Amino acid sequence: MLKVNRSDVKSGCIEEEAFENIKRSLVELGYQCVLKSSRRDKILRNLYSEASDVISPLNCDLIVKFNGVVHRIKPKQEIMLPEDVVFDLCGIGADTCFWVYGYELAATLPATRVLRREGLLTYEDWQFYHMG
Repeated sequence: MLKVNRSDVKSGCIEEEAFENIKRSLVELGYQCVLKSSRRDKILRNLYSEASDVISPLNCDLIVKFNGVVHRIKPKQEIMLPEDVVFDLCGIGADTCFWVYGYELAATLPATRVLRREGLLTYEDWQFYHMG
């Protein structure tokens, strides 16, 4: 499921205990979890939350925008994304931002699970697959 690069833990990029606690709580709630990272200030646009999704930054602040509202999430906090929403996110602070991304497995269509191997789903990919 989630894999932690031990060099990231040793370098202090990720607090392993925080990561494990977030992972454990999400899995117990029926979420599939993925450890994600991106360069600082890289904006990931037009992502799609098909089911209830949760994002929890580990070592940086994350800016998450959906439904016209901008949210700033601190490390070890989480934000729940409603289903059927397009969102953007951007990590700020660390050179490489790490976060845990979880999506509700039971509410995700089986066909979409293949697209979500890496966790994040773009709206364009979802439309292409489901709208034909």
